[in-house]
Amino acid sequence: PAYPNLGVLFRLAQDTGVTYFGTSAAFVSTCLKQQENLDDVLRSHYDLSKLRAVGCTGSPLTMDGFDWIARNLHANVQSMSGGTDLCTAFVGGICTLPVHTGEIQGPCLGASVWAWNEARKTVVVDETGELVLTEPMPSMPLFFWR
Repeated sequence: PAYPNLGVLFRLAQDTGVTYFGTSAAFVSTCLKQQENLDDVLRSHYDLSKLRAVGCTGSPLTMDGFDWIARNLHANVQSMSGGTDLCTAFVGGICTLPVHTGEIQGPCLGASVWAWNEARKTVVVDETGELVLTEPMPSMPLFFWR
């Protein structure tokens, strides 16, 4: 998404009047590495005033990534997680809840998402666990093609 330069996606967002910009945490990290050059370019070359939210997935978005988006794109940041095998996101942004840097807001609509320990018990805050879906998702495939 950065060919021929990092501005290609921002130009697309400007030209189409995008209000929700979906990207990856890796792209945001690349923007951070080019920060000195990119920050001024964003302000002077692109009109992203219609942009309301930025969704990031693919890997966890760093706290610096949250800050960079808020400072440069002036948009609500929604970090999300999902699975290719489920064809969906199961935790992500919730427009009625506040955004806290470094956190994912909550389960997506229709997702029964929990963090379990090895004994299959729900974990508490600051305890390590595995993210599990305990009920089928509306978008889950019924079978895989052969």
